[in-house]
Amino acid sequence: MARALIAAPEAWTPKQAKIKRPAEWIAASLRATGQNGEIGRMIGGLNLLGEPLWRPPSPKGFPDDNAAWLDGLTQRLDIANAVAQRVADRLDPPAIAEAAIGPLASAETRQAIERAESKPQALTMLLMAPEFLRR
Repeated sequence: MARALIAAPEAWTPKQAKIKRPAEWIAASLRATGQNGEIGRMIGGLNLLGEPLWRPPSPKGFPDDNAAWLDGLTQRLDIANAVAQRVADRLDPPAIAEAAIGPLASAETRQAIERAESKPQALTMLLMAPEFLRR
């Protein structure tokens, strides 16, 4: 069984099918931008995105399917834009894209980041890129 699993091409395909839960996305955003994060902002972001800290909607926890998190994409855009406005001038978005999503970045994503009108816009595009939103 182990050999079959290791030999299966699906095991080595870096396909990202699920949208990151809000906490995962916030953590990935902080990690990618090198920010420590302010607890109040992080908790506010989690509440806004529908994943309040330590308050799952049921005993089995927060949902782990795409449908549960699709409605929050517009709020993620607002958060990504706010983060980018605060920190992007000190960062290099193309370098962050390479470090954060590397070979998963599509040509379209790389092109959008490179052609952005400003560093904040480029960072927002990175944080909202399909490759960055998915796991």
